[in-house]
Amino acid sequence: MKSSLFVVIITIVVSLAAQETTPPASSQKHSITEKDLFNFVWVANPQISLDGAHVAFTRVTVDEKRTGYESSIWTAAANGGEAPVRMTNGKHDVQPRWSTDGKYLVFVRGGDKDETGKPKPGQLAMLSLGGGEAWTITDLPKGAANPVWSPDGKRIAFLSSTTQDDIEKAQRKKNAAKAGDAKTGDAKASDSEHESDVHVISRAVYRSNDEGYLDAKRHEHIWLLRAHHFRRASQPSAAHQRKFRRGSARLEPRRFAHLLPHRARR
Repeated sequence: MKSSLFVVIITIVVSLAAQETTPPASSQKHSITEKDLFNFVWVANPQISLDGAHVAFTRVTVDEKRTGYESSIWTAAANGGEAPVRMTNGKHDVQPRWSTDGKYLVFVRGGDKDETGKPKPGQLAMLSLGGGEAWTITDLPKGAANPVWSPDGKRIAFLSSTTQDDIEKAQRKKNAAKAGDAKTGDAKASDSEHESDVHVISRAVYRSNDEGYLDAKRHEHIWLLRAHHFRRASQPSAAHQRKFRRGSARLEPRRFAHLLPHRARR
């Protein structure tokens, strides 16, 4: 009887030991395949707050339909003592930037589609760290990107290839929609404002993974947006007419006055 009980105890111990030493099937190592891409998680564009206490970054994952990527803004404690926290609910939120007082995050939000199903260009959005949802602070036909706070926190510089003609065309379209003429308006006016989707390639570098086809006639400019009235729509202004293809706006204390329009230096 004692020998039988001894055998049973030994069997149980061996069984438990086997469970502890044998890893589950899901954790066993295997050669990487193309399907593993769906499980990847990327973090990018880390931005440290001015007090050095927190880091804002972009988290990128594959969407549920496995047809594209989704990105959101997260923050984490710089000392690693707290778990990261998701800050935005958008599906295409990128480029977070801290305000000088640490109370706001400005970022680029994209993902919306127009009436034809094409994705709209990303716009700047503002998030209060005191709570609440983010809200959009720009509405430019060609979008906005690469936001940078001024040293005094009163303005935001960003890049956009929008021209005055683009703004006037968008305004005419909005006015026609309000008047009910979106579908019954003048056909000649509609044809004259139609943008052709035909691309004539004459350069070796003609396409970007992020921007799509490059337009040699369209260049990015630095724009300024007043940031002291976050809850109200503020009309940005083109502050610098220098043309350039790539890069980002940089505001240094000594150079910031040079970028301001003359009427804004008072």
